[in-house]
Amino acid sequence: MIKYGYKIHILPSASGIQELTELDDEQHHIISAELDSLMGEYDFILMDTGTGISFDVTHFCTSAHDILVVISPDPTFLTDAYALIKLLSLNYNQNQFKLLVNLAKSDTDATEAYIQLKTVIHKFLPLISVDYVGYVLFDENMANSAQMQQPLAECYPDSKASKCFTHLANTIKSWKPPEGSSFNLLMHDLLDEQNSEYEDLESDDYSDDTLAEEMGFNFNSYYNDDGTKFDPDLIPTPNLCVVCKHDDDEGFQGIICRITRVDHRGDSTFRCDDYEKRAN
Repeated sequence: MIKYGYKIHILPSASGIQELTELDDEQHHIISAELDSLMGEYDFILMDTGTGISFDVTHFCTSAHDILVVISPDPTFLTDAYALIKLLSLNYNQNQFKLLVNLAKSDTDATEAYIQLKTVIHKFLPLISVDYVGYVLFDENMANSAQMQQPLAECYPDSKASKCFTHLANTIKSWKPPEGSSFNLLMHDLLDEQNSEYEDLESDDYSDDTLAEEMGFNFNSYYNDDGTKFDPDLIPTPNLCVVCKHDDDEGFQGIICRITRVDHRGDSTFRCDDYEKRAN
């Protein structure tokens, strides 16, 4: 445990150690028991999980009083966040989420990202409630403070991101945890159900195609202007391109998109960070 000042204690994890992402039941119970013993010593315990929908991530999320999902305006992060929220809702009956937008260019940029994700959630997961808690602006001072190995709030207290962190801290401070609940109790209940629930990850509900289609980023059946199958591997990234898809109601639709990364996950072959739909 690392003490910073007199009010903040940090329990750091490690990077590049695969075993820490594959804890067994006994190890989960040990961690939950230790964390539960700390509940009376701290006002808040903040746990930073990894990305994705692994067993460890989902179970630590569902053991918390509040789940704060951090996204950025990039479509890839929006899709990953939606996948996590969908899994926690359908498999673990978690329907209350808080959302923070990171690396936003402006408050408008952050709001648009929140609205985009909330719109998809409202359409496909109408029982879920998502509360917008704010944003953290992109700030070059973050990289500088990291190189100095000093907190941003101390190095650059008047920076844009530092002010966002102050607002976020005050927001979290106002949250009230439910009475009579403990980390260990929640964790124990979840671990008892791990086998039956986690098997559902193989469902088509969590396939890349399904998630991409629900998020509106599935362009797998698009074609080039000459009628040939669109192949993102032939497009240098990042780059702008135009692809087309036939729609029964509107005819052929042109898509202007900026490809930022090519992924080969199932049939989801690429991600784009913006696109515009135009009728030919």
